[in-house]
Amino acid sequence: MRRQPKARSTKSKARLEAYDALASRVSRVDKPLGSVSLKGEKMQRLGSSVLTCEGITVEVGGRPLLRDFSCELVRGARIGIVGPNGAGKSTLLKALQQQLPLAAGSISCGETVVFGHYEQDGLLPSPDQRVLDIVQEAVSEAPGGGEDAAADERAASALMTRFLFPRSRWYARAEKLSGGERRRLQMLQVLARQPNVLLLDEPTNDLDLQTLAALEDFAEGFEGVLLCVSHDRYFLDRVCDQLFILPEPSEAEEGGAAVLAWTGRFSDYLEWRDETAARKAASAQAAPAAPPLPAASVPPPPAAAEPSGDSKRGKPLSAFEARSLERLEAELEARAEAQREMQARIAGFDPVKHGYTELAEWNTQLDVLCTELEQTEEKWLELAERA
Repeated sequence: MRRQPKARSTKSKARLEAYDALASRVSRVDKPLGSVSLKGEKMQRLGSSVLTCEGITVEVGGRPLLRDFSCELVRGARIGIVGPNGAGKSTLLKALQQQLPLAAGSISCGETVVFGHYEQDGLLPSPDQRVLDIVQEAVSEAPGGGEDAAADERAASALMTRFLFPRSRWYARAEKLSGGERRRLQMLQVLARQPNVLLLDEPTNDLDLQTLAALEDFAEGFEGVLLCVSHDRYFLDRVCDQLFILPEPSEAEEGGAAVLAWTGRFSDYLEWRDETAARKAASAQAAPAAPPLPAASVPPPPAAAEPSGDSKRGKPLSAFEARSLERLEAELEARAEAQREMQARIAGFDPVKHGYTELAEWNTQLDVLCTELEQTEEKWLELAERA
């Protein structure tokens, strides 16, 4: 919306309407979720001593992913773990639980610490297990559970209701669940055990909007320690106030870069990183030019290159480009309307009338529509900025 050219603010109504509709939906997202809020969910008691790492090094396949890493986790800490793929983010979560051998260093863990680990791999329940049985088993392992089967079942039923599982799915077999339902059930299974150190590995993958809102609501009121691996800027900004930023795997192997501890939001770090990269690039450009080559070795002038996007930007639209701009505006409106219709169909999903396979197909179609709309917008912007 900020890139919308002022001279064409009356054009592309589809983009403006789509933005207003989305902003309105986001502003109201909390209202229908009163019944699925997880605030006040129980947590096992956490003592003053939580977890301390002293110069740990973790190797996988003979190569170091983490080198000489130290940290101290205190009650109330909310830490995001970010870095490129393969940097060892998931490995760090397993190392903190002492599930991996250390090549160097040590980890000390408080006696009252109870880990809850939401993993990327997801649930692997027995195919014939029912949803209610899985949740009831998790409830029985929490403090106060396992003594009365009827009480455990009531607690499991309450949890499933708050986590958007309709009664018609309580007795479904695990093998019948969709991918999104399995991820939601996995999150519910972790929280039912009342952990006081919660480890979330890519929690925003495959969770629907309402479940994510409930999870964010829970994380804000969580009094234990939260560590979250994610690439989702919005989720990290809302949930975490510290970051562990892991270096590139090649840098870790060479021992040239350590984990960066950052206090602040993920958006603040990205802004600082981009500004630092821009300053380095400007300094490199300002460096003294190399001495000229001898006349005999001066290469011939290059062939005329195609005008760059920057040079094109200052030129007025040709007649063909003007017609293309009008065509793109019509395409934007049509694609936005198709996107709204598909979103309304998904929002009105009824498991009694439609199967979850059909819902998955709708979500796939919506992803395609979103991609096509984004590509069309980019083409429209390129021409609209010159109009």
